[in-house]
Amino acid sequence: MAGSAMAFSAQIYTSPSGEHAIDNPINMTAGETKTVYLGGTQIESDFLNKDFTWIGDVTGATSGASTGQLTITVPDSSFKPDSSSYIDPRPITIHLDGDAPEGASYSIRIGASFGSEEGLYQDSVVSRIVRSVPEFPTIALPLAAVIGLVFIFGCKKEGM
Repeated sequence: MAGSAMAFSAQIYTSPSGEHAIDNPINMTAGETKTVYLGGTQIESDFLNKDFTWIGDVTGATSGASTGQLTITVPDSSFKPDSSSYIDPRPITIHLDGDAPEGASYSIRIGASFGSEEGLYQDSVVSRIVRSVPEFPTIALPLAAVIGLVFIFGCKKEGM
């Protein structure tokens, strides 16, 4: 079937049951690992029970980030759909290194290909979540002011 367009639709799921598709972008914190599952729909009968080669590539990163900071691990054996709607039960892991800069985005491709056919894949973006911790004075000064007011009003009450 070389040269024909394959009518596949790919999706990345949070569980092998396929109940929840993963959000795009996939938000992660530094050092986090996510487990996802690849599924496909509208897989043509000519491609059922065929051995597809896994795709798990980091295809780009924003300035200041490196594609080496994100690792995608796909199963060892082939992706082999046995029905027109199929979710592979074996996990795919996405790991973001602990030194990934805040605000970084990585373009990824997760899927499977068969021979020279383009295959079944989903392009997605992995973003590093920015979680800022308030600086010490932001918390300490209001707390000190409240304690000071309680002390002042307590002293005035005693002097009455």
